[in-house]
Amino acid sequence: MRTINGILYVLVTGCRWMDMPKEYGSHKTAWRRLKEWQERGVWEGLWQRLLELGYQAGRLKLGAVAIDATTIEARKGGRE
Repeated sequence: MRTINGILYVLVTGCRWMDMPKEYGSHKTAWRRLKEWQERGVWEGLWQRLLELGYQAGRLKLGAVAIDATTIEARKGGRE
């Protein structure tokens, strides 16, 4: 759970991996896990499962969904 929290911390705050608080463990481990889980489709699967549970529980309805087309410029090293 520490690793997931560390990944989320970096993604939400936009800080550098090396600036991730030590309470989340090694920043190198967190970065490697993020990359591995992206390649294996773990995040996509988690998102799909959360959607499924939301629909089953009646807490998520298609009429209550909003889509935002905001684009955020990639930080240094982003691909075009």
